[in-house]
Amino acid sequence: LMAVEVEALAAQYSDSRFLNVLLVNKPHGLRTALQSVLQGFFNKQIEWVESQRLDPDSTPVANAFSRFPRFVDQLVALWDAAAHAPRLLCSNDSFDSTSDGFLTSPVGRGIHLVGERLFAWLQNVCQPLRQEKAVLARLENLHFFVTSMEGRGGQALRKLFTWAESTLQETLDAVVSNLMHDHFSHLVKFVDDIDELLLSYDTDQVKFSLSRLQLAKVMQLLSADAIATGLSNALRSVAEMSATPQTSTLIISRLQRSLIKTYVRYANHVKNCYGDVVQPSAEQVNKQLEATIEEFGPLKRS
Repeated sequence: LMAVEVEALAAQYSDSRFLNVLLVNKPHGLRTALQSVLQGFFNKQIEWVESQRLDPDSTPVANAFSRFPRFVDQLVALWDAAAHAPRLLCSNDSFDSTSDGFLTSPVGRGIHLVGERLFAWLQNVCQPLRQEKAVLARLENLHFFVTSMEGRGGQALRKLFTWAESTLQETLDAVVSNLMHDHFSHLVKFVDDIDELLLSYDTDQVKFSLSRLQLAKVMQLLSADAIATGLSNALRSVAEMSATPQTSTLIISRLQRSLIKTYVRYANHVKNCYGDVVQPSAEQVNKQLEATIEEFGPLKRS
């Protein structure tokens, strides 16, 4: 409450030299004293975070992450309650957690700092893990943060949430890219090769560098049965990650979109560069993917 009052008075009476000396001027202003006390509190929270251990096999979402939403909610609730309290000396405008001023307040800065150190801790504890375990641990905790912290923390976590959302998408893309290269290497290589050739040649010249015989081999490797087998193997790889059902569904959904997008590019390249039509069509492949995912019991989507 005192921290909110100091910020409110400082904003309301910014032209008052006396109040500036009393409230905000360093090193003896009341704001500095409050910041020192609150900084000690947030430093203890950071010490607790950095003392935690990560055991992705037993607890996919680390305690440091699972407790963060409640920690933030309690602080924001206290701040907003104080911000909305009636005042005699100044107005009640623009001091709650949704205001830009919250980020520069000692509580807003503290929440943001704990959030930043939370992700730094995750990076550090993932380093000794095997690559597969480290990627999954980042994915699980990023996914938890993005799904649980949306709309929480006010302005204090807005930038951090955007960063986490972007990092989650990048991590997902990396996981799916590995699955695509592991289980659909012929499709990925053909599309990449054509993309590379089209940087230097027109569509009608591509067949002179990548012959029809080579195309026929690729088309044979991308039959409906081969695609179904590749997807089944990819789903087993996802199952072997031992991800939570929510994260598994996220990976599978992204894998399906990536596979269809790449297959559409493959079909377009074949039509534009060779004048042929691929079988099965992209629509048929998508239906087949839906059926294969639905039949795959361990990862059946809700």
